[in-house]
Amino acid sequence: MTLEKNSEKDVLSGKAIEIYTYLREHGPSGVREIQKALKLSSPSSVSYHINKMVQAEIVGQNTEGKYQITKEVETEIFRLLDDMFFRFCLYLSYFGTILVLVTFFLLIDVRIHSLLPLFFVIFTSIGTGIFLFELYLIYQKRSKLKF
Repeated sequence: MTLEKNSEKDVLSGKAIEIYTYLREHGPSGVREIQKALKLSSPSSVSYHINKMVQAEIVGQNTEGKYQITKEVETEIFRLLDDMFFRFCLYLSYFGTILVLVTFFLLIDVRIHSLLPLFFVIFTSIGTGIFLFELYLIYQKRSKLKF
């Protein structure tokens, strides 16, 4: 029976990314240590994911029996969150700038009797709030993955 070597992309998904990130952050660790730290249901689930990473030669076992990263891998999730983070920063700065400018011009010229400036303030406030919230969620995910 031959074991197929899994590709890095196939192996690093779901809980395996969390385990990989934990090993990146904390160094060599045992199965139970990882299970307790990540609050996973059982050591066997950690073993399953680690064995897949061992087959893909991403993780190896040291002389003490602990698992450590043998190959640095940049996963899609890391790149995606990084791209999204900077994209939302750009959108947030765009909406924030419009909000500040429209509010500034509205305060300077109070003779404007149209609802259009008020619409712009409401619209840009909502947009700024949405992008700020999304940016916060992405920041939390990035912090959790520690990359």
